[in-house]
Amino acid sequence: AVVSTQSTGEIVGGHINTYLLEKSRITHQTSTERSYHIFYRLIAGASDKLKQDINLKGITDYQFLSEGKTKEMNDQPQFNEIPDALKCIGLGQADILEIYRIV
Repeated sequence: AVVSTQSTGEIVGGHINTYLLEKSRITHQTSTERSYHIFYRLIAGASDKLKQDINLKGITDYQFLSEGKTKEMNDQPQFNEIPDALKCIGLGQADILEIYRIV
């Protein structure tokens, strides 16, 4: 999805691309793929307090996330952009925390 905004952050338009999500890609990764980036970014960037609040462990504690063997990526800087983007679309801290819990 692409969201167009004014310099003030006001949303002025958007476009949604449709993708086919294959069941096999949601439940398993090949050795050269990672799962959804949000998982890795949340684990890499969340503070210890946030991890405790949402009961988040490390990547190796989740078989689903440790199946792929891709090159190491620095996910923390991208995680730091997530709360700013969510605030930009009008979500408050409680909503953002709830999204992290769901993920």
